[in-house]
Amino acid sequence: MTKLFLFLCLLFLSVAAMSQDLIILHNQDTIRCSIIQITSDNITYHAEGKTENQSISVLPVYKTMKASGDYRFISPKINIVDEDDWRKVLVLDSVAQVEGMYKIEILQSHSTIGIKWNIGTDERMKRKAIEELQRQAAQLQAQAIVLTFTDSFYTYNGTEANVICVAYAYKPSTDSAIKNRNKMNKYQNR
Repeated sequence: MTKLFLFLCLLFLSVAAMSQDLIILHNQDTIRCSIIQITSDNITYHAEGKTENQSISVLPVYKTMKASGDYRFISPKINIVDEDDWRKVLVLDSVAQVEGMYKIEILQSHSTIGIKWNIGTDERMKRKAIEELQRQAAQLQAQAIVLTFTDSFYTYNGTEANVICVAYAYKPSTDSAIKNRNKMNKYQNR
């Protein structure tokens, strides 16, 4: 009788442990949790062993699987192989949009054009600087950048723009990606 009782308890505990929701990330990590809410921007969940609810941006999430077996695809994976994929790098304006991703590096770009006081020149310079940041982020295999500072101003030489951002990726940075970027910069600066 006690063996039967022990068996039923173990069976109940194993079923309870298996009846959790899963959040599957693009980097193949899995979060075992109870999903509370899915919005267009983020997923709120209660993680095992945590007292407070957690949230993660939808950007690093591939899909969710409910304990019932229902699944939902959340976001497509952004594959960045090299600098040629720079147009795929997302330009974002809030750190909340990359919650759950890894901070890779702080990037800066400066662009100048010899035209003064022309309508729209400062916006063109900002766009040019942001495109350069996307190229730098692609060299690091980062999927997104979050703009932290943008400024444009007029000088005697023309219009200038400075833009600073933080690059984010699905996976932590590898030294090889940063070394490749530094190597490419050495060749470009010659």
